[in-house]
Amino acid sequence: MKKETREVAEKLQKGGLDIRILEFGEPAARASDAARLIGCDVGQIAKSIVFSADGGDAVLVIANGGDRINEAIVSALIGKNVHKADPDFVRTASGFEIGGVPPLRTDRIKSIIFDKKLLDYDRIWAACGEANVVFSIDPKKLADYDSATIADVAA
Repeated sequence: MKKETREVAEKLQKGGLDIRILEFGEPAARASDAARLIGCDVGQIAKSIVFSADGGDAVLVIANGGDRINEAIVSALIGKNVHKADPDFVRTASGFEIGGVPPLRTDRIKSIIFDKKLLDYDRIWAACGEANVVFSIDPKKLADYDSATIADVAA
């Protein structure tokens, strides 16, 4: 694992969160790939999608792996227009490449929206800093950890 990936895991564990790390032999950049490698429902994959809002703010949406995100809902929730960020913006805002973005607040990510469908599961899986490393966690605890806004964000 990369240093940054270990730091994500340590941050979560120091925050009192019970996580389990799983490293794949291949990248799992899509939710369906991760679900296949883990052997779980694609809905249990918490995909971290960074959006750019008017004014340059970064918004992180932690969504159910089986759904597309409705940008109009996200815009309404934060009161600004949003659009899916390009890879450079994602890297600058999150510190990670697309496919490995962990579901965590950063200095640049001021708003986090958590898909309420993820709360239907006892455990979910999320990227831990690399496309081939994930962690499992209780979704309620993850949403609480970063004081995320819980909403239905599916398109």
